[in-house]
Amino acid sequence: MKFSRIILPALTAATLLLSSCTPALGAGPTGTASVVSYPSCAQADSQVADPSGPHGLFINDANAPQAQAAWSEIQQYVLPDPTLCGADIIVPWSKVDRGPGASPQYDWSFVTQAAQPWIAAGKKVNLLVWGAAEQTSQEYGGQSMTPQYVQNQVTMIGKCDPQLPATPVFWQPGYLNNYEKLMQAMVAQFGGQPWVGYIRFGLGVGAEDYPENGVPNPQSPCTAQWLAQGLNAQQWGQYSQQLVDFEATLHSPKQLMVGINQYGGTSAVANAVSAAAAVYGFGFGTQGLADTAIQEVQNGQPCYANWCGLFQQYAGKVPLEVQTYTHSNPDGSGPTGPLPELLQFALQQKAQIFELYPQEWLIANDPSYTGYAQYHTAYAQALAQTAAVVGGAAGSGSGNGSTGTGTGNGTGTGSGNGGGTSNQGSGQTGAAPTFKDVSTSYWAAASISTLAGRGILKGLPGGLFQPDATLTRAQFATALVRAFDLPASMTAPPFIDVPAGAWYEPDVAAAVAAGVIVPVDYGSSFNPNSPITRQEIAQWLVLALQGKGIQPPAGAPAKAFSDVPAGSPDASAIGQAATWGLVSGYPDGTFHPAGNANRAEAAVLIYRAMTTAGLL
Repeated sequence: MKFSRIILPALTAATLLLSSCTPALGAGPTGTASVVSYPSCAQADSQVADPSGPHGLFINDANAPQAQAAWSEIQQYVLPDPTLCGADIIVPWSKVDRGPGASPQYDWSFVTQAAQPWIAAGKKVNLLVWGAAEQTSQEYGGQSMTPQYVQNQVTMIGKCDPQLPATPVFWQPGYLNNYEKLMQAMVAQFGGQPWVGYIRFGLGVGAEDYPENGVPNPQSPCTAQWLAQGLNAQQWGQYSQQLVDFEATLHSPKQLMVGINQYGGTSAVANAVSAAAAVYGFGFGTQGLADTAIQEVQNGQPCYANWCGLFQQYAGKVPLEVQTYTHSNPDGSGPTGPLPELLQFALQQKAQIFELYPQEWLIANDPSYTGYAQYHTAYAQALAQTAAVVGGAAGSGSGNGSTGTGTGNGTGTGSGNGGGTSNQGSGQTGAAPTFKDVSTSYWAAASISTLAGRGILKGLPGGLFQPDATLTRAQFATALVRAFDLPASMTAPPFIDVPAGAWYEPDVAAAVAAGVIVPVDYGSSFNPNSPITRQEIAQWLVLALQGKGIQPPAGAPAKAFSDVPAGSPDASAIGQAATWGLVSGYPDGTFHPAGNANRAEAAVLIYRAMTTAGLL
């Protein structure tokens, strides 16, 4: 497996001094350890675009319920790592606000207790204030992050999805006025604390800038409730701007940061929020660091929420932050990609704050962790080389590292993974890859070549594509999410057989949130490894196109097939797909809805759908 499937410029790093000594954390096999001289992440750093702004590598959501479950490993293998500047701590509003009748109203013990081990280790702590959770699994003890007294003053969007908590209508005075009081209290309490790195107030759910997972996609079960409350792009943009304007009145001694997100599939709100942030000197960032962004830049396309373009525009004016889409995938099989190439790419985009998952340091440092044996050296080196630019823990002088220009080893096209269709990390840097079993005259060659070149479909080991092999639901979901650039969802999919951490789980979640996969069609089990049927492909493609606001030509009759009963649940989607020219039947007038599509057929259907959507 090639970690760096593209060639990026060499890092401009502090000197990496090789030494024969006992290995430090993540230093590799005994006898090959190295000593690294890191700049301090607590001091100004001339190697980053905004030298006086915050910079460094941080663990994302270090006190989240999921992280708490792995605390012993984090404490042993991550906390002492000298490449680690510190941690992001979630501050749930309901955990610190006892209500206007209490004296004092705010109890900060939750924050100080969560920060204590990081302070004791000499690390920086960033405070991420959440007024509402993105999903129920993020709530502490099942308690809403919106205080009860605030819930009583606003309209709460009901639990329209079992994975989503009740969410306040953010722009209503009962929420907005009380949240602004919390912001004032937070800055007053923590603005002068030396251990605080920066503060980020969530504009919407989590520490982000959107109202709820999947909204405003028309297929989301929550969208109708939000629209009834007046949600639209203008309303959300005005609310976001109002809150950013208020933050400017706080005159915080600490750096303030804001998150940027797409709204309704466009970057208009992100563009406006980042522009306002730059005026006020606030940093901004995104959870958009993934192989997809690398591919988009290579293809001359904007990244999610236009973050790559915005980073280039505002580099050197404010500190810029990136978070990986999910934890990285060292073998390239999942939705985010291997860490080494992601860190190099983000540095190239002028990021100086990195919010990463603890798994990255566990792969580098924990011999019992999955992937350590094969990937720990490359991960340790990548973390060390990034810390050599953005800074390590104060006083660090030993740890991970290597000489040279990084872990890149070529510009090849990659070899795919066991699933065969993961659209992450295709490694395509130039001409589309060729496959030994797909001749230039093969009927689907153009579609396969185009999609492989864009990283939507990948080949298999040995330079093969295996066009006649069947495709699983998980594999097609991954390809479709990449093809239509469906936004990430923090809500876990409601299927018992799509576990957290599975390579396809984020893509299934994104497809569910976008309304492309309809959970009621599958019940509690998605059966991700089952071959996808022709009917499912037709339905998913139609829903994806509808999510882009595309409808069949006016007056065009839906095509009928003899084995698809009129009025059946399948008839509408299959008929629309045929009207669009995505699918066609057999010479005898049948469609074979329960039949399985092979990889070549899937490539052609996705290619046609992308063409219909104007994505090619």
